[in-house]
Amino acid sequence: MLCHLNQLENWAIPAGIPRNMTNKSADSLYLDLLTEHDNHLHHQENAVYSSKDARDQATDLVLMKALLHTFTDQSLCDSPFIMQLTDMHASNIFVNEDWNINHIIDLEWAYSLPLENLLPPYWLTHKGVDQIEGPEYERFKLCYEQFTDIFEQEETKTPLYHNSTLYSGVTSMQRTLLSGRNHEERVRGSSILGLFNIFRTHLRSFYDKPPEGTLTPAISPFWTPGMSSFVDSKLEDFAQYRQEVRDIFNSTKSGRPYYDV
Repeated sequence: MLCHLNQLENWAIPAGIPRNMTNKSADSLYLDLLTEHDNHLHHQENAVYSSKDARDQATDLVLMKALLHTFTDQSLCDSPFIMQLTDMHASNIFVNEDWNINHIIDLEWAYSLPLENLLPPYWLTHKGVDQIEGPEYERFKLCYEQFTDIFEQEETKTPLYHNSTLYSGVTSMQRTLLSGRNHEERVRGSSILGLFNIFRTHLRSFYDKPPEGTLTPAISPFWTPGMSSFVDSKLEDFAQYRQEVRDIFNSTKSGRPYYDV
């Protein structure tokens, strides 16, 4: 399970992926992962703080689904799913004095994902998933290329075949970096917080900028029927959420009083 899916379960947000369902293609998995973010917007009381915020999120979700095929490798759409460690950050890796890996922990986040998701980790430069931009992206790109050079050496020891053809993870990684698909990969597996930042900062830049103030009003109504009513209900949810937080701070459940100024 991806970490952010566990977060959604902890928040009692309905899953978009039934427990008894097995995805048979990469595209179906990616759409299901985006549906999880739809559910977050639908069910999280404080998912939005304004009408504009609600419509902006809805617009991004519609566009991400519409552009999915552009940022995925369709030649690997029916590729086998392979076991991958989705919580591989530096604090989960133990090395010896020669920097050889001795132990890996938090293996409960192992997850079967399509071949094209086998990519270098986003934390190569110690930045958050939504912080890799500008000069930081150039640093990330350099580390990414260094990673693939080492990966290529290791890959020759355990060749992988798909449809009777030798599959090169390095070639796929390099093609992904050049095409910008590494941003889309980070979107599909990213946290609730990072999803929209990555899409707005990186993926939108591949397309012509629409006239100011036209995109959201045109696209957001197509996220759900009755979008205006939905926005009104989310603002009511947010107001209720804020009141509940105030009540907690003013009650014995809190160690400090809340002063509404």
